[in-house]
This record gives sequence, C-alpha cells and structure tokens, in this order.
Amino acid sequence: MSWRWLLWLLPVYLIGLVVLAPAQLVGWGLQQFGGGMVQVQNLSGTIWNGKGGLTRIILPTGTALELENIEWGVSPLLLLKGELGLNFEIPQAGNVISGSGQLQLTGQGLPLFEAELQGNIAQSAAALNLPLPLTIDGDWQLDLTRYSLNDFSSPGWCDTLRATVLTEQVRVRLNSVWRPLGDFRADLDCGDPQTINVSIPSENLLGLQVDAAVHGTRSLPRVRLQGSIRPTLETPAEVSELLVLIGQADASGRYTFSFNL
Repeated sequence: MSWRWLLWLLPVYLIGLVVLAPAQLVGWGLQQFGGGMVQVQNLSGTIWNGKGGLTRIILPTGTALELENIEWGVSPLLLLKGELGLNFEIPQAGNVISGSGQLQLTGQGLPLFEAELQGNIAQSAAALNLPLPLTIDGDWQLDLTRYSLNDFSSPGWCDTLRATVLTEQVRVRLNSVWRPLGDFRADLDCGDPQTINVSIPSENLLGLQVDAAVHGTRSLPRVRLQGSIRPTLETPAEVSELLVLIGQADASGRYTFSFNL
C-alpha cells in the first residue's frame, strides 16, 4: 500500500517542483541563452513569475544599462523547445527607462524582441553614455514593433528591425537659457545585418530632416549622417543664428550637413 501511495505522490511532487521552481533558474537561463548580455541579481519569486532586484544589460555598443525591479513571466511552451520566452515589465520608479515588452532567447541569438519603452532624453543619454553635442532635454517613447538578432556571434546589428521613436517637448540649453524645439519622430529599420537606418521627416519646428545609418560592427560602431534644416517661423532665433556655423543656405533657405563618426 505504501508503494502505491508513493507512485501517486511522486508525480505530484515533481509537478510541485516545476510550478514552484525558484526564480534563480531564470538567471541561469539568461546565462545559458543570453550570451552574457543580461545579468540578474537579487531574484525573487518563481521561474514563471518573478522579479529581478537588479538587472544589468550589456548593449550592442558595450555600454551597461542597469534597471531595478523588473518583473517577468516565462512561457512554459518555449522552455520545452529549449528557448527562453519572457514577458517583462519595467517600473518607472528608480529607472531611467520604463515600459513593457517580450523577448525570446535561444542559445545562439535573439529571434524576437518587442517593446514599448519611454524615458527622459537627458537621463537616458547619460545612462547610455551617448555623446550629445548640446545639452538637450525632453521625453522619448520607443515603439519597437520587431527586432531580431539571430546570431550573437555575428558582428552585425540586426536581422529584423521596425521601430518608431517619438520625442516630445524637446528643448536645448543655449547661453544658460532653455529654448523649445518641439516634437520629432524617427523611423528605424534594418537595411541589412550590418546597418540600422534612421530617418527623421522634416515636419517639425526646426524643419529638420535627417537620413542616418549606424553601421560597422557592434564592437566598432560607425555613424553616417546627412540632413538639412530649414528654419520655420517657430524656430527660436538663437537656434537660427547657429545655422551659419553649418554653412550657406541654398536657394530654398535650407542648410545641409553631412558627417561621419
């Protein structure tokens, strides 16, 4: 009789182990599947629904982004296929970037990443170590419809990318005074595995139009940028006065620029 009870209790015990598997297994899974790009500390909860006290993400540029109290849910079906599928939520409190999304990791790469994220321009630029030529502030929102990088060992930037970045109430500090620049939209796509294309249409307060590309490799990024500015009646006079540094305006009043980084 005792053996019969044991046969009943054994599967119940195994199911309990799976359901209550500790969140630390997610940290192990990220080490196995994430290529060392994601590190999580102070884990709590279970593998299926948990929280990371501190998450450190190594970006393609090599910069480390640290985020607090990310909550997640794991897909059991993808785990059975040997892949790690996560839905995540990043709270606004204590983080320069907040929002939600989902990702899918294999042992080789990132076949799926979708997210809606937002933050402050100045704080995000400082956290990501972005070299801004002027002191700029405002808010940004990223609608990442689709991103994939199927092989972490490849030098390229993406296999698939469709995204839009909206910036609102952008302002620049000139002569210790903040000047409004308005709102902007940038569209991103993956031209090929080696290039991310960025396009800014000219429907904005500055009449700014940009076509840029991030190319090279993730370890040695390069930026190619060309565009133009045609001041509008709403363009701050201090900004218009700086345009002479770019050069002469063409017949339509547009100042063109081009450079490589």
